[in-house]
Amino acid sequence: MSGRISIDLGSVRIKVAIWRQEEQSSELIRFPPDQLPYFPSVYYLDEKGHKVFGGDAIQALAHNPAGGLRNAIKKELCSKRVVAGNGETARPVDVVHGVLEIIIEVVRSMQILAGDIPEAITFCVPREYSVDDKEVLRSAATKAGVLADKVSFIDDPVAAVQAWYWATEMDDDQVVILDCGGGSARWSCVRRVAVGRYEIIPEYSGDERADLGLIAVSEGILGRLFGETTHCALGVREQFAKTLDEYFRSNKPESIIWEISGRIFPLETIVNLLDERYVAPLSQYLGAFLNKIAAATNNTSTTVLVVGGGAICPELLATLESVCGANVVWIEDVSEYAAVLGAHVPGESRIPMEVKKAIDTWSRSIDSAIVFAMERVQQ
Repeated sequence: MSGRISIDLGSVRIKVAIWRQEEQSSELIRFPPDQLPYFPSVYYLDEKGHKVFGGDAIQALAHNPAGGLRNAIKKELCSKRVVAGNGETARPVDVVHGVLEIIIEVVRSMQILAGDIPEAITFCVPREYSVDDKEVLRSAATKAGVLADKVSFIDDPVAAVQAWYWATEMDDDQVVILDCGGGSARWSCVRRVAVGRYEIIPEYSGDERADLGLIAVSEGILGRLFGETTHCALGVREQFAKTLDEYFRSNKPESIIWEISGRIFPLETIVNLLDERYVAPLSQYLGAFLNKIAAATNNTSTTVLVVGGGAICPELLATLESVCGANVVWIEDVSEYAAVLGAHVPGESRIPMEVKKAIDTWSRSIDSAIVFAMERVQQ
């Protein structure tokens, strides 16, 4: 039995993992109806004061698009009220509490809790979260029945590198984390302070670029494809996001058909826009950050761990290798879930089940991804 869960309130997807005490490993929680290892970070407020989340919110938005929150909840924790497009408002703590109720109900149905609610919750949070941000999350958890002293927090980069450590037993004392998330791209540098435990180096805490988050990148590409005034039509963004996800995850990305809103676009067009809007600027900013670290530490061989939903972009890995000259590593299939999988550190060197499965396939697929990307770069 176990009672410890970790939660990542992502801008696009909410991810949850439960710590398996017997196996000394973390397992991703899968959500109904499709048993996916996440549920959408979509929030809907109606005129009657109802709050709807995830897939139900997507369905509600199909009938009333104005009911969606204007910003991701993770960026609005310290606001007095979050506001939907229809003018309806809610307290951030109540929105987070509603999400926690869904998570707890799903975990409870797995019959692996020692009681009715998780014994402890660890939130994976951006490094810049304030005490007030964390207090909102703590209040939501206590409202859900978790004791206040059983609510903890871990910085996203630290959790991500811990997941990689326990999967590979790497011996790097210093690692740069590139988090290619939906809301932004972030990079920071961490150092090892004990076996399997890391901390962010304050003077190299990095930077954040919202314009390089997958949401902004996707909207920028759609703006070029359809025109700035029409690309946000209902369903177009969702269709593009689904195809982009398939492209990132496919072993044969060149086979993906880019049909969006009834139009088919050549792969070359999409690849060029991805490079212009995403890969090239991200490589430039990361390269400057690595140069800064190299100048200060005389270390020119820093390992870069790429995590987040954009980590599996076929062109990104090869470009970072060639442009930045870095040793780039990533975890296929679970790169987006690295933070929740690394939030709990095992007492001994045990490989988390989900991470081990990914490592087994990583070595077989990374070569084909690099070959495809290098071919694109050379053309």
